[in-house]
Order: sequence, then C-alpha cells, then structure tokens
Amino acid sequence: MSVSSHHQSNESISSSKQFKISVEASDISSELTQRVKTKIKENGSPIAFEAFMQMALYEPQLGYYQNNLHKFGEKGDFITAPEMGSLFAECIANSVIDTLNNDGLNSILEIGAGSGRLAVDLLKSLKHQNSLPAQYFILEPSATLQSQQKQLFEQEAVYFLNKVVWLAELPNEFEGIIIANEVIDAIPCQLIEQTEKGWLYQGIDLKNGELCRCLMEKVDCSSLPTCLIDEYNAESYILGYQTEIRRQSSGWLLSLSECLTKGHILLIDYGYPESEFYHPQRSQGSLTCFINHHRHFDYLKAIGLQDITAHVDFTNIARLSSEHGLSVDGFTTQAGFLLENGIIEKAEALLNPIENMGLDIDRYKISQQIQKLMMPGQMGEVLKVMCLSTQLNARDLTVKNTETSLKGFSMQDHLHRL
Repeated sequence: MSVSSHHQSNESISSSKQFKISVEASDISSELTQRVKTKIKENGSPIAFEAFMQMALYEPQLGYYQNNLHKFGEKGDFITAPEMGSLFAECIANSVIDTLNNDGLNSILEIGAGSGRLAVDLLKSLKHQNSLPAQYFILEPSATLQSQQKQLFEQEAVYFLNKVVWLAELPNEFEGIIIANEVIDAIPCQLIEQTEKGWLYQGIDLKNGELCRCLMEKVDCSSLPTCLIDEYNAESYILGYQTEIRRQSSGWLLSLSECLTKGHILLIDYGYPESEFYHPQRSQGSLTCFINHHRHFDYLKAIGLQDITAHVDFTNIARLSSEHGLSVDGFTTQAGFLLENGIIEKAEALLNPIENMGLDIDRYKISQQIQKLMMPGQMGEVLKVMCLSTQLNARDLTVKNTETSLKGFSMQDHLHRL
C-alpha cells in the first residue's frame, strides 16, 4: 500500500473482529498509543517511523517486547524455528561443537533468547554429546522475557541454571560464540518512499487527533543503498515504491565486534542480498506485523500488541561487518545450513525406537517440523544464516587464525550472492 497520503488508523482495537484483545492488552495499547500522540505533539511535527517502531516494540513496560503479554509459540503471535521442536537447536549444536571442543572458545552468548527454547534445547543437545559450554550467557533487556526464560529452565532443565547467566548489556572481551536468531529484523528501521521529489522518509503524524502516515524530509544519498541511487536503476523504481533501510545495524554490529575478542557470530534472520531486497518488483517492501498468528501490514493497529518486523539486507550486514573488523566466513539459506548439519539424520534418530528409548514420537509432527524449517515456501529459503568471525590476522600479521569454522556453509555456499 502506498502511504504518500494520510490514512486513518483503526485505533478501536477492542472492538476489532480480527483480533481477540483482553482488557489488559487493550489498556496497554491505549496507553502506548497516547504516548506516541504525546511525543508527536511535544515534537511539534511528525516523528520518523524509526522512532515509532522503537516505541511500539521497546517502550518500557508497554512496548511489544517489554510488556508481559504472551508472544511466542502456538498461544502467542508467531512461531520461531526453535519453537517447532528440537531439530533446529540440534543442528546449531552440530555447527558449533567443534569450535567449543577444539578452540577453547567454550562460552556461548545468545542475544534476545525469546522464550528460552533455543537455549534449553541447545544445552540439552550439547550435554548429550558431552560438550557443554563453560557458560551460557543470555543478553535479554526485557525483565518479562528474562522471567519467562528462567521459568522454562526451572521446568525443563533446572540442572543447567548454574551455567546460565542473564545479562543486561554486552560483556567485555568475550571469547566464544554469539548467536542472534531473528534479532536484526526487530531492530527499528526507516521506511522510505520513491516520490516525484526523490526518496522521502515516511513518518507518523496526527490528523483530527488520530495517528496517520505521512511523508517527511528527503533521504540523503549517503543513507541510500547503492542500487537506489544508481542512475541505471533509477527509472526502475515506480512512484510509490516503498522499502526499508536500517541505520541502527551499524552501531549494533560495532558493539558486537568490540565485545568479541575471539570467536564467531551466528546470525539467522529473514532477508535477502541487496539486489533481491531492493528488486524493483518488491515495491511494497518487507515490513510486516504479526498478531495472533495473523500477518498484516497496518502497523498503526494494536500498537504494543503486535510484532513489527522488516527483513534484513545481508549485503549491508556483510559490508558493515567488514568495516567493523569482522570477517564474513559464510552465508547460506537456513535449508542449506540445516541440511549440512544433519537435520535429516537427526530426524531419523528421533524416530528410531532404540535412540528415543521408547518415547512416543509423532512421525507426522517430525515431518511437519522438517517441512517448515526446510521448504522454500516456508522458512527454508527466506531465512538466511551468516557466520562472522574475529579477524586475528588483521590485528597481528604474525598470528595465524587457527579457529575452527562453524559448520553449515560449504554445501550451499551463497557468499557470491552478496
């Protein structure tokens, strides 16, 4: 949808027939909506979409990832790969196990652990292979999510709690493996639109007391991806073409590079290389909202009650990583990563009556899990996996980088697509 003109938001969420909203949820959304309106009034002009997304997701006590409403799994708004079963975590264990065992990098740091499911299943898989890390750190700024994660460990894996440490900020001089599963797509982004005046930022304004979309100032060329300013491509983007740029990615990656003294970073997220992300036919961008497993595009609806996400430009992530002293060691699809890390063999082992020690394993559920994780129409192709590493050679030419690479990037190497 083009947002070059003002559209009214449907703010009466409690009466919406599409979503079942509790009284508590309605109160949260109403208060957060009022805060957004107050910010616009205090600003005396529209606010950038990036500022709106920051509030919608991270406003203390009210934002989507800060309030205490349920988000993950069947009873939440969306399902991430770890929520589908243990196979995803087992494949990550397979990817990192040699590094944990051989390089002395025996700590894991997970950023934004969600429900805690990946952490629990990953530690279980590593324990099964006698390769537990010395410590498992979880960077989780949300007190509500921290509480949910601790509850899951207490219910299913209390014996790991002596290894798990929750952090409010990145550690200093970390050596080990950093995992960020579906983190970047939740970093606030800017919305931009092609107009007769060039590329303009989209923002949020008030009209007749209601929130609405609007256009703001022109985007500086230095902030645009190369393909959007290339004179040979300029005419390919129709008026009304809208897309996203994520300015905060640079600072986020810089903080990781400064935190990581030695080791690897495993990024798993929805996205594309730049040429596909900004393809002329992708005229509506990738910004999407999720509530009660319903996917839609009205980010002014149910503010604070729905996830707002935008895909990742992995070419930009690779470029920024290199600028910040990290090497890009691998890039592939989730399907390629999981296949190389033995997802089929692991599924067969789950179904083996000897391996599963008589547990009643539902073959259909295992089959469904693999299809959702692997199929192109599901998560298999649109989710990408990237491996970044510290560049020891760049710091000291006399030191040979002998770190073991993470597994999963040889069978289907997509680095050339960046």
